[in-house]
Amino acid sequence: MEMWELIKRLLGGATSNQSFSPAIVAGAYYRELKSAGVAQLPPSDQFSEFADSISLELEAIGLIENAANARNGLAMLNCKRRTAFGDELYESLQGRNVVAFFEGMHAEIDSGEIRRLLHQLG
Repeated sequence: MEMWELIKRLLGGATSNQSFSPAIVAGAYYRELKSAGVAQLPPSDQFSEFADSISLELEAIGLIENAANARNGLAMLNCKRRTAFGDELYESLQGRNVVAFFEGMHAEIDSGEIRRLLHQLG
């Protein structure tokens, strides 16, 4: 499991037009890893808890934020959206080998470190 792949997926799920559920994002990623034959995965509930804690960190450093329910009449829970900083990171993580770069640098979820690495990529 790659933490930065999970972060990319969590950022992808943070749009103001849908409910934000780290457990659902983690569950989909977990199933992909299992079907790909990745060994030594933690139990799925621990994987979901890890995704929840990461999403709190993403919010704490300003990558995602609460969003108003933009779709009147539809009930959405825990609506989040990416900030400009979150968009910048998400777009970068879409690039070839960028997730591997962040993993290889042992990057922490820290705004200064992320900005430094984004600057290196640019």
